[in-house]
Amino acid sequence: MTVPSIRASAFATLSLANNLLGLALGPIVTGRIADSLGLAGALRIVPWVGVLAIPALLVGWRTHHSSLTRLGLAGPGVDTGDPDADAAATAAAPRVAP
Repeated sequence: MTVPSIRASAFATLSLANNLLGLALGPIVTGRIADSLGLAGALRIVPWVGVLAIPALLVGWRTHHSSLTRLGLAGPGVDTGDPDADAAATAAAPRVAP
């Protein structure tokens, strides 16, 4: 879903966030929950964090193309990775006479 010109930066940002939030905070939070509820209780609760992330991911997925358009990164001749959006942008582009 990322345009090729910023793909490396997007992957680096994702990797950083994943490491800081998941690998660093995950065991600490799980340990704190396990201290208060027991390990079985913690392991029943922690996976729900992923379920709670789904709405945020859906919002990002639905607003991605409009954000690219606002930044001037989507339109005719720009590969957004979404064939339907690329076709719609090409069809909506004004025709220039030769």
